[in-house]
Amino acid sequence: MAGLISWRAAAMALAILALSGAFRIILEWQRRRTFVALVAGAPQGTVIVQQDRPGEQTMRVTLGGRPRGPRARDSG
Repeated sequence: MAGLISWRAAAMALAILALSGAFRIILEWQRRRTFVALVAGAPQGTVIVQQDRPGEQTMRVTLGGRPRGPRARDSG
């Protein structure tokens, strides 16, 4: 009986990990869909700022405007 309980606990832990992973993938997919929809309808010159949590890295996207020149590391 003790061996059966440990197998059940292991199966439960694996199921929780699998569901958590699937949930994270779905959330990321939805975040990307929202970002694409936002960019598709935005006028030229719009600045979009994304930040997951306070204190973490912020992503800024500027739509349109003038093209940037080659980066220093690309010219090597």
